[in-house]
Amino acid sequence: TAIFVMLTGVFGALVGGLLLKWLPLRSALARGALFGVGAHGAGVARAQEVGSEEGTVAGLVMVLMGLLNLFAAPLISHLI
Repeated sequence: TAIFVMLTGVFGALVGGLLLKWLPLRSALARGALFGVGAHGAGVARAQEVGSEEGTVAGLVMVLMGLLNLFAAPLISHLI
């Protein structure tokens, strides 16, 4: 699991830079959320390179998604 999380983070940080060039994302919120949701800690580091606002949003989104997963996993496992 740890290896896949690391690979996802590195791959997301690399691909995220390309997506920023292709997608018309202009707001810092959208650019930071792109990295925070898709690339974990490596994405937050990459977003910080793009800009401080993007890095802050990426870190916040990453934590919020972690909390969502923490609370949603027991509910989903109970339904299954």
